[in-house]
Amino acid sequence: MTDRLPPVSLARIRPAFFDVSIWLPILFATVTFPLLQLSRNRAGEIDGSVSFAYAASIYLALVCLSVIIVRHTRILKSFFKPSDLLLLLFFGVAVLQVFAIEKTSILLNIIVFIGAGFAIRALGYSERVRKSFVYSSLMLCAFIVAAYVLKGPPVDRWLGGIHPNVFAAACVAMVALSFFGPRWWSDLALAIALVSALGVSSRYAIVTCILLYVLLWSFNFRQIGPLRLFALMALPCILVFDLLFNQANSILGDALKLYDSSRGISSGLSGRDGHWSYFLPQFTERPLIGYGFRNRGAYYGAHNGFLDVFLQMGLLGGVSFFLFVLLRFKELWREAQSSAPGAMKGRLFSILTALVIGAQLQPQFINFGDPFGIMVMICLFSRRRLEADMEASSAPLLARKRPRLKLANLYF
Repeated sequence: MTDRLPPVSLARIRPAFFDVSIWLPILFATVTFPLLQLSRNRAGEIDGSVSFAYAASIYLALVCLSVIIVRHTRILKSFFKPSDLLLLLFFGVAVLQVFAIEKTSILLNIIVFIGAGFAIRALGYSERVRKSFVYSSLMLCAFIVAAYVLKGPPVDRWLGGIHPNVFAAACVAMVALSFFGPRWWSDLALAIALVSALGVSSRYAIVTCILLYVLLWSFNFRQIGPLRLFALMALPCILVFDLLFNQANSILGDALKLYDSSRGISSGLSGRDGHWSYFLPQFTERPLIGYGFRNRGAYYGAHNGFLDVFLQMGLLGGVSFFLFVLLRFKELWREAQSSAPGAMKGRLFSILTALVIGAQLQPQFINFGDPFGIMVMICLFSRRRLEADMEASSAPLLARKRPRLKLANLYF
């Protein structure tokens, strides 16, 4: 049983440079800040390019430094889980694709994916992992602010040459990672994310961020505080009132461009369903092993992260992967239910749930080149009892810093 597992003492790695956890904010920086060099001309074409080499070098560093943590016997004993056998099957399908499709890039992509998962699980054993998550959210916040400052107001939803949904992925990841910091930071991060996503009219990001926040406080309702509860209740009421009664003059409806057909696949309340129809004809052509892991040029995307996995990996790889996801959901749910009284719980379960729902409107679910994809990997590969051990290690410090002002107690 999960609740009977002994706590794992987090390791202090010295020097800090060799601690895999401190590299996570750098990874988020390498997949976001290079986007600032992109521009968009009057014809709508993108000028400039972004190289994945920077992120690839960080992934390589993460994998190499992970060995420093995993080599400890006490960690190695709890590192692997029975559900990892499903990942081996997933990996085997990708290797089979290399011979069937004769494209070696598939092997490189699956090695990066599995290696990144290995590194993410390893960083969970570091004493600095919580700070790493918080610093990553601050790094993403810096990117969001820099994009608006350097690129100015969005033009046709674009910030310079940054695609609105790529930019919005940073907003989603910032909110998710902010849950591991002070509660005031999670509130501020949500406000920044909603305003920023609204600026580029990214509806999937707005829905996902709100869902993240609501799910987290549903798990921790007793700690929500009257002011935060009032804000959670008032915000939906204001939005519904604006949409229902203002209608054509709705501020929110105008910002989200709900009735703008020029958005193409983004028009209307969904718009993605038209692309979902491309899935079945392509899937029936290669139902068993798919078109190749991350071999996206071989098929037409259905703009749905789950359907994309089945197009890439077929039934063999797709079923094994989503069984792994379901087992991960079960594990995170049990950990949330068995958390110590008074501790914040359900962060990873809330994040994974919101990301899975958001992936229905995203072209990819498995992706290691943007903040959304990295957050998916963090939820899937983080080690068992990560949240509980983080709470246990920080409980004495938080007890000393408990606010005494009555107004603060109302909020926090």
